[in-house]
Amino acid sequence: MVETIEEENELQNDELIRLVTGNANISSQYVIFQNIADDYYAINVAKVDELIMNKNLNIVKSTEKDSLILGVAKIRENMVTIVNFDRWLGLDIGKDTDYKLIMLCNYSNKRVGLIIKNVVGIQSIDIQNMSQALQKDNKTAYIIELQNKQEKNLCDIFDSDKLIFDIFPTMNETNDNSINNIQDTIDMDKLILLAEDSKLIQEYVIKLFEKMNCKYKIFDDGDALLKALNEYKSEDIGLIISDIEMPIMDGLTLLKEIKTKYKEFDIPIIINTNMANEAVVKNAFDLGAIDIVKKLDMEKLQEAIIRYYKK
Repeated sequence: MVETIEEENELQNDELIRLVTGNANISSQYVIFQNIADDYYAINVAKVDELIMNKNLNIVKSTEKDSLILGVAKIRENMVTIVNFDRWLGLDIGKDTDYKLIMLCNYSNKRVGLIIKNVVGIQSIDIQNMSQALQKDNKTAYIIELQNKQEKNLCDIFDSDKLIFDIFPTMNETNDNSINNIQDTIDMDKLILLAEDSKLIQEYVIKLFEKMNCKYKIFDDGDALLKALNEYKSEDIGLIISDIEMPIMDGLTLLKEIKTKYKEFDIPIIINTNMANEAVVKNAFDLGAIDIVKKLDMEKLQEAIIRYYKK
């Protein structure tokens, strides 16, 4: 069921709206919004801090023509990069296009304000119903069908990792430099298992594994990793690293299943995520994660691997 966020009169005094509460089911809750073409898009609530009215925001505009970055604004004492979501999609944006909202997102300590047309509401999405968008484009992660009472609409869960890399292209060089500068390694005879659906993130983590001389195996979702555990003994595995937002089985469910069904393995599990929400962090630790590392921080991930790898 969609909890509709109405027009401006619902955003009292143009104040920020908190989308996530401490008891929200953050693994399955998504903010549904629209672009200027009235297409539907979704983003996990744990990646969204607040909504803010566009008309009252003072933005220092970028001087670069056709840049993805519209400018920078100061929001709650933080400097936030402001991006027009439709421009990232490659749509032709008119000068008089009316965008009501900015969605303030937090990706791995990168604060980004996405200018959008409007928010439809918040909806629970069953990850079992996510379909890979193989025939669409590299900005789309999955396609879902919204379950509204009046009609059914297809909705695009966009690739937030791709968005961040496009906005901050220097991150490629930063991550490559972090990996190339690695010197500290440890003897690693056991496997490291990684559950990560993003091919972009997989590429960087594999580079890290190779530089550290790790033995590893990659899985596209939590369910595939969980099933693979049947093939191994406890002494075969030194560490598990998992994303949270994945199809078929998310990382939090994977954590719970491993701690329940494979308790005797006693394998340290690191969560690697760009979800900055406090509820996510608490939930992951409660379920047995030994550490949480922000995605795209290869240096911190390397340190965590060395610290927690079970010899």
